[in-house]
Amino acid sequence: MDATQTGLLIKESRMKREMTQQALADALNVSATAISKWENGHSLPDITMLEPLSTILDISITDLVLGKRSNNNMSDNISKETNTSDAAVKSVINEATRQKKRFKLKTVLITICAVSVLFLLWLFLLSMGLPARQKNVVINTKITEESENRPFFVIEFASTRNKNLTFSTDYTMDEAGRCRECTIHIREVPVSFNESGLPCSWGTDTDFLNSPDRDIKIIIDYWGENMTYSLREEVNKLK
Repeated sequence: MDATQTGLLIKESRMKREMTQQALADALNVSATAISKWENGHSLPDITMLEPLSTILDISITDLVLGKRSNNNMSDNISKETNTSDAAVKSVINEATRQKKRFKLKTVLITICAVSVLFLLWLFLLSMGLPARQKNVVINTKITEESENRPFFVIEFASTRNKNLTFSTDYTMDEAGRCRECTIHIREVPVSFNESGLPCSWGTDTDFLNSPDRDIKIIIDYWGENMTYSLREEVNKLK
């Protein structure tokens, strides 16, 4: 298709039928700007527009493709060829329309799948939370007695932003299989893990501190910053 020739044919046919660009645009459900671009040869109609253009402007699809009107006095053979060409072009248009619909459906399905994955990822992040910043957490330490009357060192964590807190711990063991280091990862979560409203807490038995060479390094892991404590020093502060 030649954009200039097809554009001129569309313009001539429209004016012959005394239609404005806006009227043709309304009939085709496109913008008047699109009609102007076609008529000025700046762009070509979408293939799916050829059949409705042909009907509205009373010209054959073949004429639109070629950009010129067929001779009105043409022979029956030429007329039959034109009709055959129109049928072939309509077949192509129908196939293009079907492919376009399939593409739209595929696009919709891909979009739905992508949104579903993002939603599930969002739920996962909600359940996991984000690492807390040090300034957003208040720490309280204390020694408490358990049922067996053994001293327990407890660290309580509370949010300064009324967020729900949760934590996980990683332990590093020494050669004797005893805990040498504990890393506590504090996280802020929008989903409540602490329905009681009490601070979340971590605790450990302090009996092993009876040995003077025993200590546990406690690392509280915040977002981009850590705080390190000596359990022996912290217990001595509270005695």
